[in-house]
Amino acid sequence: KVLKNIGKRIHFLTSLLASSLEKHGYKMIHETFFDTICFKAHDWESKAKESKLNFRNFEDGRVGISLDETTTLEDIKKILGIFNASLDQSHQDKLPNDLLRSTSYLEHPVFNSYQSETKMLRYIHTLESKDLSLNTSMIPLGSCTMKLNSTQRNNIKHLVFSIF
Repeated sequence: KVLKNIGKRIHFLTSLLASSLEKHGYKMIHETFFDTICFKAHDWESKAKESKLNFRNFEDGRVGISLDETTTLEDIKKILGIFNASLDQSHQDKLPNDLLRSTSYLEHPVFNSYQSETKMLRYIHTLESKDLSLNTSMIPLGSCTMKLNSTQRNNIKHLVFSIF
């Protein structure tokens, strides 16, 4: 439920940004989106740099903006200022109903057993340590001696036998 609420909030802010930009004459490249919009714009790079905001410049007149769970309404206003647009409260949800999830998700007990990021990471590490990899299997078995060519191995073998 928490993830669903985060997703709804991100999409709400993205829709609000898109609607506000459209109200000021910008055309969205895609009609359907979740957290990223793309539109044609010009003369925005210097303002974005001054505001310390990072957008994707496609170099063909398009700009891409992605939002995440840390984005606030103040961030949206700041972004709109770069494009000389203001907040438009009448926005539309851009996700079609047929794309919305109708089934439940994350039902496995592991998703409810670990109530902190640290505990979840410890659990993931235990899974990782069960994985077979070169650094836990092959390399500790002496791959460094396998790098010697057969002549060197015979010389070492001869040396070892001659000592005893």
